[in-house]
Amino acid sequence: MNIGKNIIRVFCANFFQLISSVVVNFFVPAVLSIDDYAVLRTYMLINTYVGFTHLGFIDGMYIKYGGLGAGDVCKEEIKAEHRVFICEQLLLAFGCAAAGICFKQTLWILVGIGLLPINCYSFHRMFFQATGQFDKYSKVSYVYTVVYLALNAVLAILFKCEKPWLYCAAIVVAYLLASFIGEIDFGRQVRKVIACYNKALLNNIKVGIFILLGNLAVQMFYAIDQWFVKGTMQDTQFAYYSFAVSLINMVNVLISAITVTFYNFLAQKPEHEKVANIKTLLILFGTAISTAYFILVPIISFILPKYIPALDIIAITFSTFPYIIIINALFVNLYKVEKKEKLYMKQVMAMLGVAAVLNLVAVITVNTMQAIALATTASFVIWFYYAMRHFSFLKVSKSEFVYLSFALIWFLVCSHTFTWYIGGILYVIGICIVGGGLLHEFLHSAINIVKNKMYGW
Repeated sequence: MNIGKNIIRVFCANFFQLISSVVVNFFVPAVLSIDDYAVLRTYMLINTYVGFTHLGFIDGMYIKYGGLGAGDVCKEEIKAEHRVFICEQLLLAFGCAAAGICFKQTLWILVGIGLLPINCYSFHRMFFQATGQFDKYSKVSYVYTVVYLALNAVLAILFKCEKPWLYCAAIVVAYLLASFIGEIDFGRQVRKVIACYNKALLNNIKVGIFILLGNLAVQMFYAIDQWFVKGTMQDTQFAYYSFAVSLINMVNVLISAITVTFYNFLAQKPEHEKVANIKTLLILFGTAISTAYFILVPIISFILPKYIPALDIIAITFSTFPYIIIINALFVNLYKVEKKEKLYMKQVMAMLGVAAVLNLVAVITVNTMQAIALATTASFVIWFYYAMRHFSFLKVSKSEFVYLSFALIWFLVCSHTFTWYIGGILYVIGICIVGGGLLHEFLHSAINIVKNKMYGW
């Protein structure tokens, strides 16, 4: 498998998605009032949990086919799995939409309408990802991004639409068209076979339920700070904090190019030394990504001055990228590859508990957005070192520990003490000097690793 080629393919799709995110995250908040933007962000927050209605079915499929090629998959089984999945989702979608109509809740009507296309989109992306079909994975991603960008551009830029529900509907339409393309590509692979139904279909749920619960805990972990803000502060503060989170997610779009491709790669059982080298590369990459804060400050100050308070949030949370990229690319994928579903669930549940306690302490003692952001940052750092216990070959060296600690503290100093341009320059100089000094023995091998990524392992 040419992991370098796959990373580049997914990176290009995600880079286009980043451009879309820039338009959406900057132009939509500029058109909507802060209260209306809070409505949109509430819908998007609820949408993150729609994927858990499949009861782990997709996750079990992901584990089952991970590392296999498209030609190695039993087409009769996957066709049956797909049909069962669609029927289950249709029933749930109808129930949710009907409940929304009965209680006259527009939010839940849209959630019900969007349930099937969102999860169908996830089904195809996960299947294509697990089987290494990153050309199809990227194709589906492109369709979603293009439609989502076009609809938001028309609403926000052309018509200056101030109705948040239309932006919610744009999300549903984008998922609907992208899932339709996924259905076409998937249908071509199983068109000439007869679906084979048996009790083994339930194994996807038996295995996937633990991954699902773990993923649910991950989603709660990533969103718990937003729930605390929404539950304890005003809608205006929630809008500010949600905007900051959208900026973090915007950068995570590029990071996911690595995390998406690594599951299939790790399923090939590469040497531990190679994975450890990748870990060090990702640490360096993550600290470099944190510089995005210093680029976003002047952009937000000029284009969206009403969201300047959100800068106080990302001045803290952007320091977490080195930890986020290792957790998502290596730890989470390794739990799944090594079939440690129960351990994954327990570990993430424990980290969710830590995050909840830290956020609760922040609310009780200070109750500011900055305090919650610090609690979230601390949660990621604790998760990083806690998960390392389960993969001894990924244990950080003393040099890596010192470098990570320096990068975290130095980022906070530069983002809070200096102007954005001086702070950005000092941060880059600092991590280059300290990184070069502490990890100089690794840099030569790192160059070889990059070459191997480009030309294939």
